[in-house]
Order: sequence, then structure tokens, then C-alpha cells
Amino acid sequence: VQHRLLGAVPGGQADGEGRFTVVLADVTMLVGAELAGHAPSPRMFAEAGRMLELWLGGPGATLRGQVVVADGRPLAGALVQVGQPPGGSVGTDAAGRITVFPSPRRVVSDAQGRWEVRDLPAGPLGVHVRAEQHAAWHRYVDLREGETTEVHCALHPGVALHGRVVDQAEQPIVGATVRLGGTSGEVRTSDAEGRFGYRFVEPGPQRLEVTGSGLVTQRVERPAASATEWRIVVARLPKYRLRLVDTEGTPLAHWRVGVAAHDRRHTADADGCVELVVAEGALPQLFLGAPEAIDALQALPWPAEAVPGLLATVVVTTMRFGLASRAATGGAAVTYNITV
Repeated sequence: VQHRLLGAVPGGQADGEGRFTVVLADVTMLVGAELAGHAPSPRMFAEAGRMLELWLGGPGATLRGQVVVADGRPLAGALVQVGQPPGGSVGTDAAGRITVFPSPRRVVSDAQGRWEVRDLPAGPLGVHVRAEQHAAWHRYVDLREGETTEVHCALHPGVALHGRVVDQAEQPIVGATVRLGGTSGEVRTSDAEGRFGYRFVEPGPQRLEVTGSGLVTQRVERPAASATEWRIVVARLPKYRLRLVDTEGTPLAHWRVGVAAHDRRHTADADGCVELVVAEGALPQLFLGAPEAIDALQALPWPAEAVPGLLATVVVTTMRFGLASRAATGGAAVTYNITV
């Protein structure tokens, strides 16, 4: 069971027929299955009183490796993390249900710098290796079902890298995501002054990618130097203000709104108003969901009347959702139509 605060914790064990019962500490929680010799199942959202079916993978893959320093000597005590796929951890299955990739596995290298992780899913997985005084090491490794793959992790001495993220008006950008080495590297978040830092990176040329809600993605590359602060100027995206109402003008309060099917970051306020940030030149669809809905958000065309900085009223068509609570129907799926 994926606990909000504790992370992945044991939730129970299946019986001879594969059935199990878990106690949920929240309305919806992620539940997955593991069995020695098999790749783990994806994690699924479970609801109280609802039957959940989990599918284990085939024979698990094994990944082993050795961590060494620049001169080839083994490095003990390095932290190795395995498990993040290139496309991110959230997806959907054939039935359109949301799935979450199993949590990364963590091990520590032994006295000979060696480590091993078993029962991994097949396909490309990210490997991150970190050790004090050394720059982090990261690669994607393609694993095969039931086979063993070996990797060689050579760590180099690191230097400090510090920087500051600002907008076109030289104002600090708070909460920007800074990735070292592009999309696959270590992540930092800019503070109240727009500052961020890495303790140990390789002293040669480094690439940083800066992203964030309301920001144009910015990529910069230059030599890393502990005595020089990186200054990164990032442009802000235009903001669209929308108001959701029904046919009688009643606000659709607290509806979930996004620019992607699984974008649940935005919620309309009591007046049905929400503010979205969208890249210019490529307006997406508008995705909506009722407060009680558990399914992926439903798509509507992007409102042509929407103009950055001005409030546009959106009238929504008939929509169909699954309710979050199914206890009253004995676990059966419940749907309802909303015509607005």
C-alpha cells in the first residue's frame, strides 16, 4: 500500500486464491502486488468496498553492478536507486484506469562496490548512484524479462554548482524545477529568492533544464564552477482565466480542471473560476471533472473565447463520470450524467 506520508508499506498477503484485504487510511490509496521471481504489478487506486484486480508481471529481471571511483577502486556505501522509467511513473491500462509504476528500489554498495536488485519489470529503467564528495551518476538501462543485466558505475569527484532563476523583469521565480543534465538528472526547486544548488557535480560542462507551472522551459549549458553563480532568465507563460457555469449561470464550484487527461492540479473556486497557464501557439483541450469523480478528466474543446488576462465563461456539454463512493451499491460501478 502506498501511504501518503510513509511511502510503500506492507498491506497484507494474498491467500491460496490470490484474494486479499487491506485497510485504507485514506479515501483512495495506491495498492500493488509483489511476489519473489515475478515483476511487480502496477499500482492501482483502491477504494473502500471495491474489488481490485492486480496483475503480476512475468519473470522478473535482475540488475547488478559495481560502483568505482575515477581510478577504478571500488566505492562502498554508495546509494543506488533503480526504477524510474523514461516516460514517468503515471499511465493507463487497457481499460483506461490510472496506473502508477512501482516505487524505485534502493540498495547500498558493499565493500567491493557491488550491488544487486532483483524482480524488476522489463524495459528501460533509470539507475541513479550517489556518494558523498562525488558527482551523481545516472543512466537508463534496458532490462529483459528473466535475464540479468550488469552495469559499471564510475563516479568522479564533484564541485558545487549554485544558481538563481529570474524572469524577464529580474524578479525571482519561486518553485521552479531545475534538472541537472536535462530531463533525467537530479532535481532541485528554487527557493523564495529563486536560488538553487547542487553540492557535487562533475567539473566539466553541465546542462540545466528549468521548468515550472507558468514558465517557458529553458535549457542552458556552461562549465560548472563552484565560484560562479548561474543566472538563468526564464520567460513566464500567459495565464488564462476561465469561469465554469451551467446553463442557468450557476457556477460549477470545485470542479477539477486541467490541460491534460491526468492533470488534476487545478480546482475551480466557489465561483467556478480557475486560472490556467498554457503555452502560446499550441492550445490544448480543456479537461474537466466533477468533484466526486474518480475517472480521468473528460475532454472538451479549448474555448475559443479565452484570451490571456481576461475572464472567459465556459459552458460545458453533457459529461459522464464514475462516482468516488460505491459502498451504497455493494461495490458496483456507479455513473451519472451531468447536463450543463
